[in-house]
Amino acid sequence: EVLLPLASAAYADDPTQCLNRQLPGSTLNRRFEIPYNSTGNNTCSAFTFVDESRQMIGLVFRGTNSDEQLAYETQAILSSGQMIFQDGGKVAPYFNNAYFTLWNSAGLGCNVQEMCNKYPNFHLFITGHSLGGAMAALSAVHIISSGVHSSRRMSLYTFGEPRTGDEEFARLLDFSVAYRVVHNNDKIPHIPTQSMGYEHHGTEIFYENDMQPGSPYQTCRGDEDANCSDK
Repeated sequence: EVLLPLASAAYADDPTQCLNRQLPGSTLNRRFEIPYNSTGNNTCSAFTFVDESRQMIGLVFRGTNSDEQLAYETQAILSSGQMIFQDGGKVAPYFNNAYFTLWNSAGLGCNVQEMCNKYPNFHLFITGHSLGGAMAALSAVHIISSGVHSSRRMSLYTFGEPRTGDEEFARLLDFSVAYRVVHNNDKIPHIPTQSMGYEHHGTEIFYENDMQPGSPYQTCRGDEDANCSDK
């Protein structure tokens, strides 16, 4: 009920209003946006926040922001193979490059490191929608692997996340607190396909309704449960 609106807030130029509404007393730390292609029309974005009263820090990734970016993203994913992810497994090059463009070139990594150093005992929540969900998953693995923050104080919640990497990459998220929320009518979680070597990570939370607060959902078994979004 809190993280989905925050994932939506990442699409705003200024997420402060939504952040204050969902987590009164929290503070926007910094927002990042950087061009991802040569024309500058496609950008990647994320923001970080701190909530001292609830002892939580947050990292929120924006999803695909335009029809042009969606077309570019889909073509790039379907026409390219996989690449080795530096922290384990193989992932889609588009997701990898988008994430590290934000993490390294835009300065997101330094900002997250500073937050985690300042608040080592706070719980880190990472979230994102669609493309943002893929980058959030990459970030969770990278942060744990790099020792930036403890997996015991970190949770990943993604919404409409596409398949991000292969089975080895998915296993890296299965030991941590990771939830992948999927709606029955969303096509994005079904790409890239398993026949291309991709595998979802757990734990899938599957909705077949309007996802209003209190709506029933199914907690799925494994990473590709045939009784959930794969059916």
